[in-house]
Amino acid sequence: MGQSTTPTLSWQTAAGATSYTLYLDTVNPPVQHYAVSGTSYTPGTALQGGEQFYWYVVANNGIVPGPASSTWTFWVTGA
Repeated sequence: MGQSTTPTLSWQTAAGATSYTLYLDTVNPPVQHYAVSGTSYTPGTALQGGEQFYWYVVANNGIVPGPASSTWTFWVTGA
């Protein structure tokens, strides 16, 4: 609750993962996705204030996706 418009989202390393796909959106389940090489992500542009966001991560081993994490949610501060 009350996250900045440029939050840093982070997660635990998954065994055998070579990359991650982060899903982040204002709809649940999230549709927008981003390729991430590490275990954190900070949006390159500010998120809309006053919105609720949903996100989850899928660990990838090469081109093979693994199971998805739980879906997390947060609110961005501001209107």
